[in-house]
Amino acid sequence: MKSSSLSERLHTVRKRTGLSQADFGKKLGISDRAYKNYELEIRKLPIEAAKLICHEFAIDIRWLLLGQGFIDSQALGDAVEAAVLETKAFFMENDVQMNPKQEAKIVRFLVQQIEENGSISEDIKRSFFEAII
Repeated sequence: MKSSSLSERLHTVRKRTGLSQADFGKKLGISDRAYKNYELEIRKLPIEAAKLICHEFAIDIRWLLLGQGFIDSQALGDAVEAAVLETKAFFMENDVQMNPKQEAKIVRFLVQQIEENGSISEDIKRSFFEAII
């Protein structure tokens, strides 16, 4: 799921840790003032600091720097699981048979919806599934 700015994504990562800005900076080996300036976007986050954050807290660097993809592998796994469950439920409820390649394409579409919107909206899910039966 996307956050709109690097500042918000840094804030999200730090809040997940439960650390203050000062403690987060200390954990990364940078001053609390430097970290605050990165989170407030007063100074640009150096790539080395971004790599350190991603390594230290198991964050996907594409998500941190660009807001693309999922924050971590757990979020990606949760999205895939939700997409597979939605697909299987639809197939069972509507007695639909799909080959594995078609099923994989549906799961991919649903994962993309979760990535872009944070969830699968009922309207999009309904229209998509109606289009394939």
